[in-house]
Amino acid sequence: MLELLHQNTNIFLRWAQSELVGLAEIARCFSFNKSSVLARKEEPVDYFGLVVSGLAVAIHDDCIIADLPCLEMIGYMALLNLAGTHYHFFDVMGETDGVLLTLRLEEAKELQLKHPSTFTKLQDIASAKCVEVVRYQYLADFLPKELKIGCSYLTDKRIGELFEFSSNPCLKEFWAGLENKERVVFGRSARFL
Repeated sequence: MLELLHQNTNIFLRWAQSELVGLAEIARCFSFNKSSVLARKEEPVDYFGLVVSGLAVAIHDDCIIADLPCLEMIGYMALLNLAGTHYHFFDVMGETDGVLLTLRLEEAKELQLKHPSTFTKLQDIASAKCVEVVRYQYLADFLPKELKIGCSYLTDKRIGELFEFSSNPCLKEFWAGLENKERVVFGRSARFL
């Protein structure tokens, strides 16, 4: 399965064969079907998942808020051990038949010890997804309408307010889970998004 992803997608493009083998030794693939529960809101995140085929959906308050097609991820923030991300924000259900590549978080430690370069590259994929999600939510009109988004310098306090008072529950939860020191670092990094 990983070899097919390596050949047909960009997600494992720069991975060596030995790194794919290292991930394959520990990660597992599971089939899911329509209405399979892949994650429940407020339950602990215990795995990193990558949708290999099919479609899953994120559900909040009985409404589908996001499609999770091939190459979308579940638990990527928990894989990075980010504060406030150890519980699922949404229910995730299968929408069609599909396959999910999973790595239990406890097994991620084993991967880190046995295959450090593989673990680092997996973290790179998860980090890129985090940046993509924060950037999308920042630029996709989830912010209060009176804010003008442009290429401007924002203060740490203003960045905090954008998250703290956002109508998007994911942004609010993300910000609430950060410690003060993490907020400062994030604020300094996010000034020029």
